[in-house]
Amino acid sequence: MAHRSLRAFLLGKRASSAACMRYTHWSNTCSGINNVNSLVSGAHVPRLRYESKRPLTKVILKPNDANKSNNVKTPKQRDAGEGLAEHLKARIQILGPMAVADYVREVLTNPNAGYYTRKSEIFGTSGDFITSPEISQMFGELVAVWFVAQVQLANSPKNLHLVEIGPGKGTMMADMLRSFSTFSSTQSLSVSMVDASSKMWEVQKQTLRDAKVKFKNSEQESGMDIKWFSRLEDVPLHKDSYQMIVCHEFFDALPIHQFEVQDGKWRERLVFLNNQISADGKEIAENFTFGIAEEVTGAQQVSDSLGLLPNPTELPNGTCREVCLDSWRVCHEISQRLRSDVGGSALVIDYGDKVVRGDTLRAFRKHKEVNLFDAPGSADVTADVNFNDLRKAFTAKKANDPENKDNRKINVFGPITQQQFLYGMGIRERAEMLCKNADFRRSNTIKTQVTTLTEEMGERFKFMAVTTASKDATETPRALLFDGKGL
Repeated sequence: MAHRSLRAFLLGKRASSAACMRYTHWSNTCSGINNVNSLVSGAHVPRLRYESKRPLTKVILKPNDANKSNNVKTPKQRDAGEGLAEHLKARIQILGPMAVADYVREVLTNPNAGYYTRKSEIFGTSGDFITSPEISQMFGELVAVWFVAQVQLANSPKNLHLVEIGPGKGTMMADMLRSFSTFSSTQSLSVSMVDASSKMWEVQKQTLRDAKVKFKNSEQESGMDIKWFSRLEDVPLHKDSYQMIVCHEFFDALPIHQFEVQDGKWRERLVFLNNQISADGKEIAENFTFGIAEEVTGAQQVSDSLGLLPNPTELPNGTCREVCLDSWRVCHEISQRLRSDVGGSALVIDYGDKVVRGDTLRAFRKHKEVNLFDAPGSADVTADVNFNDLRKAFTAKKANDPENKDNRKINVFGPITQQQFLYGMGIRERAEMLCKNADFRRSNTIKTQVTTLTEEMGERFKFMAVTTASKDATETPRALLFDGKGL
């Protein structure tokens, strides 16, 4: 009966008067209210110090579309970029060429000049990119409803623990918490927000305050239990709670290694310094460029052992393969947390595909793609997510249960497209309900938001679900929509 009521809630049908009352209350509550790209610091496999071996290398210049860097940098951006650039150049001069992953990690999370640790104006029209939760409240609401359905499918355990990894401005969390407040099954809730940037913590807290979310702090003893952490590993396990974990545009921001086929063998791409010489023979500049390692690196050995590099003998020279080793550590952490005594569910939301081919590494500043090496630390750096690799990481035996103490299976569903998810969760019906309480201009805005989320972004973005059962369960836990079944 609870499942029928939830379906009525999603679709706005008259299954019961209680369901209709709850739907109407939710609609009225939400109608007046109009991410991650942050990283989990340290949430990666042990540092591969192969660069200290200084393998013999040959430089094969890889132009990085310098013509894309056509927007003018502010003095602040230029100074920050030059400071980090000098640091990176000094490191290369001392230790030798850097792995692409190490370069990206420095650019994004360097304590003094990294993109996420230094900037606070990242999201929205005034930042460098816009995420789905910033476009419409409906996105976070429907993600919340999916988790409510999962809770009900798990027989509505009493205690719930919600974790968002890379919460951005906190917009999606605010929309989710507002939606959870309308369900009796999600009242006993504790929340953990994981973000490497303490600057973003303050932005997120203000977003929650603006959304009238009351949470405990040094000045207020009452309210919701919401805590902030810089690393996923630091979040308490909450073994007696049903786990709900969401990662929105998080994995795309993790550093990637790049490998290229050269003469039937995989070789890792590295970041070199390219010394430019003037006509009179004097050195005038040192610029970053890509080159190829001649020897097998540690990252290549690990990638090979995980089965992430296909047979290179059948591929043409120059074929590129991207591998995110950091994601394996994160998937391991998520898997362990889903193994609470009462089970759990996770959603991974990101752009990418089942299999990602080619070079997708790129940088964005003020909504424009720019040169990856232009003013490092002043632009977001991202790469497409390979969902097949994530599936391998979640289901790897070692990642699931390294000590062999728990034989519960980690179940991975999808990916499905954002369009499939939002249509399946009832975004059209939700928009209809919101439009009933809106004027003409607001109604048009809501319709445009639906089009943006489902048509313009609907195929590019994917959803993957991960579930595990409680210790006492006898059936494999479902994942609403992903298993082809409704409520």
